Order: sequence, then structure tokens, then C-alpha cells
Amino acid sequence: MRVLVVADDFTGACDTGVQFARPGRPCTVVFRPPQETLSVAVVDSESRHLSPRDAAERVRSALRDVDAATIVLKKIDSTFRGNVGSEVTAALDACPGRIALVIPAFPAGMRTTVGGHCRVNGVPLDQTEFARDPLSPVQSSAVAQLLGGALRTRLASDPNALRRAVDEAAPGDVVIVDAQTQSDIDDSLAVVAHELSRFVLVGSAGLGAAVGATLLGRPQIATPADGGTPPVTGTRASGVLGVVGSLSERSRRQVE
Repeated sequence: MRVLVVADDFTGACDTGVQFARPGRPCTVVFRPPQETLSVAVVDSESRHLSPRDAAERVRSALRDVDAATIVLKKIDSTFRGNVGSEVTAALDACPGRIALVIPAFPAGMRTTVGGHCRVNGVPLDQTEFARDPLSPVQSSAVAQLLGGALRTRLASDPNALRRAVDEAAPGDVVIVDAQTQSDIDDSLAVVAHELSRFVLVGSAGLGAAVGATLLGRPQIATPADGGTPPVTGTRASGVLGVVGSLSERSRRQVE
């Protein structure tokens, strides 16, 4: 089994890569396709704010040597910032014969997909602060439209619909999957767990967690009682400096 994750920024590479880390099974994050064979590798293409053409080329380069047995996860921003459509198209071009399985929801961050539309805290994506992002404003909440509108898309509202959509899909098609909870993501992935290399999996950390659990089992937290590392202790500092570079309103409220 080999897993290759391609993310468009460093934060996304790490928050998805960690979903595959287990004791004795490190997950490596790199900026170029690794020369050696790794069981799990995450490539940060640093392409979120490039032109669509340049972003697509970086994704194709990251996937250039992928074989048919490799499980491919194209990590995207859960609010669809960046060159999502061009990068998914490039991933399909680099992996001929595959179907894009798009499960963008990240319920832990209050990002859900309902009726093929992305919502943040229940609000349509294009009515949130992400519509005003200075570098990558989001113009729609419809996932099919956010993917660029040129790809053939099907919508699956539940695992049964997903099975039908996958069975009917042709290579190069896109299947968009609704999810409002992490269990929804897990249940949908279970439908195709025996054939993951048939797809270009597309999603955020929620999908990464489901894929990691499917392939490697749920991560276990070791305690000192069963041989785990004891908690780190130390002296209390007189002050703490936090540097927050996010433009998110939620981050601003957390700082306050």
C-alpha cells in the first residue's frame, strides 16, 4: 500500500498528513515528489495562490510517477480557496482512468456539504467571510461550480446514492458527496474502501482522517500507564506571545 497526498499549502499538508501518522509509521511532508518510495508521503505543492495554469502543472508534476495501485488524496481547502478546479482537473489528467471522489466537508471545523453546497456554521459559503478573502474570494457555495463547471459531476446524498453514482460514473467524472458529520464521511468512505485506488480522493482533513482510519486504524493515545510518553512539565512563563497571521474573523475572536 502506498498513499500520496498532494496539498496546496503547508498547513493543509500537515493537518492532513498527521491523520496518517502512527507509532513506528511516520508520515513525511515534502515540497517535491520524493525520490524514495514512502508508504505515506505528503507533497506540498505551494500552489494555492499561483495562477491556475501554474498550479495545475505543479499537481501534475507531483503525480507524474503515480502507479495504478497508489492511493491518491488531493487535499483541498475546506472553504475552496485556491485553484481547486484546475488542480482537481490536473490530478485526473495525471491519473487517467480514475474518478474524482469529492468529500470536502470538515465537520470538526463546522464545514458541511448539504445538497452539493458547502456551508460554514450552517451559512452558505458565498455568504461568509470567505467570499471576501483578499487573495482567493469564493464566489459560490455550489461544489460543482467551485470545481470550475467544466467537469462532469454527480451528487451523492448518502452512501446508497454514492454506490449508484460510482457504478454509473465514467473515468474522469466527479462524484460529490454530502456530509454533515465525521460519521457521514466515514460511512461514505466505507462504501468504496476496497477500491480506493480507483479514485482521486478529494477533500480536507475530515476525509484525510477517514482514509487514515480505514487504512491504518484509529490512532491510539498512549498513556504513561501503558508505556506512553509522560506529559511534559516545566515552569510557568511570566508571559506568552502568540503570533496569529490568519485573516479569519474566528481567529480574531479567539485571540480576543
